[in-house]
Amino acid sequence: MTDLEAENTADDIIQLAQLALLFGRTPRATFHEDGKRIESDTDHTVMLSLVACGLAQKYYPKLDIGLVAQFAMVHDLVEAYAGDTLTLKIDAAGKRGKERREQAALKRIEAEFSQSFPLIPALLKRYEERKEPEARFVKAVDKIIPKTTHILNKGATLRAQKIKKHEAEATYKQQGKDMLAYAGEFKEILTIREELVLRMLQSVED
Repeated sequence: MTDLEAENTADDIIQLAQLALLFGRTPRATFHEDGKRIESDTDHTVMLSLVACGLAQKYYPKLDIGLVAQFAMVHDLVEAYAGDTLTLKIDAAGKRGKERREQAALKRIEAEFSQSFPLIPALLKRYEERKEPEARFVKAVDKIIPKTTHILNKGATLRAQKIKKHEAEATYKQQGKDMLAYAGEFKEILTIREELVLRMLQSVED
């Protein structure tokens, strides 16, 4: 490695580190156990990575756990530029806006890292395409993770958003139907999700 190559690679690493730090400062809608501190995108990403890898080994040993970990690592990275979107009450226009922001963020990540670290935008695109079972699996597990934080903070997030029990029930019923389109092969995950939804709704009032 030449001195110039080392300098250029160091610059590339610093740029990627900046993205990671920005990602860590990106707030989500959900709270920590105390119901006060906002969860960050990196809090969520670490949680998803741990749970997804553990569930993959336990129930789906044919999955590539290394690829599961990689998809989990990048699955929300576009939010470093696009921001998190509240989805519990989102309408069609809100979904379109979310998609536009995240597509623009993906293009920005591609422009910034396709030469220096092409793995990052490539993984993001593969995850969004969901052609591989590992990507579909991570997407499915990603839908159960927020329920755990709702349980731990005793429904603080839902109360903060003024979401009533019947509204949450309707949202999660539709979410379950939507998940069948990409996660129907992961029956255990769908069953676990139902259990978590039941526990979560116990802390929500009408």
